[in-house]
Amino acid sequence: MSEGIVDYRIVYRDDGGRLIIVTPAANSGLTVEQVAERDVPAGAEYEIVPADDLLQLVSPTPDEVLAANRAAMLCSRFQAKAALHLAGLLPSVEAAIAQADPVTRIAWAEAVEYRRNSPTILALAAALDLSDEQVDALFRAAMQIEA
Repeated sequence: MSEGIVDYRIVYRDDGGRLIIVTPAANSGLTVEQVAERDVPAGAEYEIVPADDLLQLVSPTPDEVLAANRAAMLCSRFQAKAALHLAGLLPSVEAAIAQADPVTRIAWAEAVEYRRNSPTILALAAALDLSDEQVDALFRAAMQIEA
């Protein structure tokens, strides 16, 4: 593998689970195996892969993409209530809030914005028997609403 050393990448995970990608320098005078021995921490498992294959190796799974999308979903209180109203769910949500624990009631009344994965939203979704897909759709609709 010493020919075309820059055509390969050394891939391993650090102690924190982060993916580390080492790109060997063309002028190092080392083989890619020697770079791995030098740069990968002792005991860490690594893989030497063609650079062209790296995208497949590090591409997120559909579940990871979905989790990242959900983590990024955010809407204002107005957007949330407007989306719930348009979906015909606002009275049900308000009834569920009235029965909820004090912290959930405070969060619903005082929060400036709502995050898709917040405890309040998860509790409301469970109380209303909404699926993850339904909550996702409500957030997507809410994020499109402008005052």
